[in-house]
Amino acid sequence: MRGAGKSVVPMIAAQFGAFSRSPLSYLLGVRTRNWHGIFWALHIASFLRPAAIAVYYYGGGWKRVVKKFEEKNKERKAG
Repeated sequence: MRGAGKSVVPMIAAQFGAFSRSPLSYLLGVRTRNWHGIFWALHIASFLRPAAIAVYYYGGGWKRVVKKFEEKNKERKAG
C-alpha cells in the first residue's frame, strides 16, 4: 500500500496498534487485578495492526489509486 501511494493508512494503523497497548493493559491487567492481562494486551495489540491493514486491503481503497496512476501513465505515453 505504501507503494500505491497510500502511506498514511499504514502509519495510522501502526499508531493505532501502538497506542492501544496502554488502554488494553489497563483494562486487562489493572482492572482485573491479574498481571497476565498485561501480556494478553500486548498480544492483542500486536494483532490489531494487521487486522486494521487487512480491512483496508480487502476494502480495495488502494486499488483505486493504482488504477488512477495507470491511467495517467497511459495518457502520458499516448500524448
